[in-house]
Amino acid sequence: MSTTLNSFVGITDFVLGNCLSAILILSGKEEIDGSLLELESVLQESFSNVKFGKISPSGVNEISAIKQFDVKELPSILLFTCQSLKPYKVISGYNPSELHTNLEELIKIQNLSIPSQNEKFKILTNFKSLMVFMKGIKEEPYCRFAKGLVSLLDSIKVKNYGHYNIFENEETRQGLKEYHNWPTFPQICINGEFIGGLDILNEMHSNGELVNEIPKDAF
Repeated sequence: MSTTLNSFVGITDFVLGNCLSAILILSGKEEIDGSLLELESVLQESFSNVKFGKISPSGVNEISAIKQFDVKELPSILLFTCQSLKPYKVISGYNPSELHTNLEELIKIQNLSIPSQNEKFKILTNFKSLMVFMKGIKEEPYCRFAKGLVSLLDSIKVKNYGHYNIFENEETRQGLKEYHNWPTFPQICINGEFIGGLDILNEMHSNGELVNEIPKDAF
């Protein structure tokens, strides 16, 4: 039985908590999704060391999560190792033979171990060239600081950045405070390096530095 996922945080916890995983990005169309889920149940017997998860574009959190992984076609299947949030392979559409071939390749990967907390934080901060840890998601920021951050990034046309809702994982929320030696949120990272909070970004924006500091692929 596959695990139902409903957010970006849910996906990251699943991927980093299992050595090998496959996540089905469903289409929301009953017929093709039904065929894919039937295929998945068969594959789980053949690939018992791969953990299967699924997410459907049924709400704001789910759609936001799917967008963060730059999925181009629905349905798609993303294959992962626990060492990265960048998919090992993306299989677009309903393609049983391609999926089976790539699962065969995935299970050949050896000597994987679940990342430690600090290793997990390093993977998370490097998920996108611009990564923010905030209360809520960019589509639904929860507090005035998160709203201020999203508004600032919108104002300079930054569109492609990662965002992690720290309310969904208390261990990560508390751990990041120590990891970055910073007690509040949001926390902003550029190319894996911690920059600071909203005040720092506002200061950089006022000085005209922010646009030049943010990587080009975030625009």
